[in-house]
Amino acid sequence: LGLAIVLIGLKGAWETNNPLIMIAALVLGGIIGEALDLEHRLHLFGQKAERYLGRSGNVGEAFVTATLVYCVGAMAIMGSLQSGLSGN
Repeated sequence: LGLAIVLIGLKGAWETNNPLIMIAALVLGGIIGEALDLEHRLHLFGQKAERYLGRSGNVGEAFVTATLVYCVGAMAIMGSLQSGLSGN
């Protein structure tokens, strides 16, 4: 599945008229994500949920992992790129 996503991404990159915009958007998104420290904030939210639920263990880590898998998954990235590149 990962290899298929990479191939779809490479195909989309070759078909775009201006790949510099795509590269700049990816770099800018990475910089903004690091500046906002999103992963740390998700971890803190998971810890608060763990305290609220009164459970000890890996609830916080499970929340962060599930959020990253579903919100930052390969198809979410590819869908956003495809939409931006095709102008839809």
